[in-house]
Amino acid sequence: MVITSLDNEKVKGLVKLQKRKYRDLTNTFIVEGMHLVLEAYKANIATELIVLEEEVIPIKLPYTYVSFEVMKKISTMDTPPTIMAVCKKNTNNEIIGSRILLLDEVQDPGNLGTIIRSAVAFNIDTIILSENTVDLYNPKVIRSTEGMIFHVNVIRRNLREFLPTLKKDYQIIGTDV
Repeated sequence: MVITSLDNEKVKGLVKLQKRKYRDLTNTFIVEGMHLVLEAYKANIATELIVLEEEVIPIKLPYTYVSFEVMKKISTMDTPPTIMAVCKKNTNNEIIGSRILLLDEVQDPGNLGTIIRSAVAFNIDTIILSENTVDLYNPKVIRSTEGMIFHVNVIRRNLREFLPTLKKDYQIIGTDV
């Protein structure tokens, strides 16, 4: 069966995942495109696939076929992909490892994604985002990480309150533009 109606309840729910409020409410987010879907699948966080009708599915997960018009409505990209995945958010809220990167007030989604990619390349174990940093699950952040978001632990903290705790166990080195 192929969902063709833009008024379908499932489609409406998927479109809502474009907004942070609904991502936070459901603890889910969407990744778009085969590369990100495969990375999410390998990380064991993909729960369901959204597939353009008549496409072959290379992954064993529950799936829903949709028309091009529905895929276009769900997608945040100018050219909709042929596959998307609904994924579970990382619910771990603990520091893992000894190499930590703290980010405060990063507002540009592309910049955050690039920093995450670089952090993975430099073997950072945990990234701590301040409460006033862009949403980690913003579609632009997800795309710009190119899948590296699934290879590093990312948590969110109030840095003003958390820094004194970190100073007990870690050497803090800061930079400023």
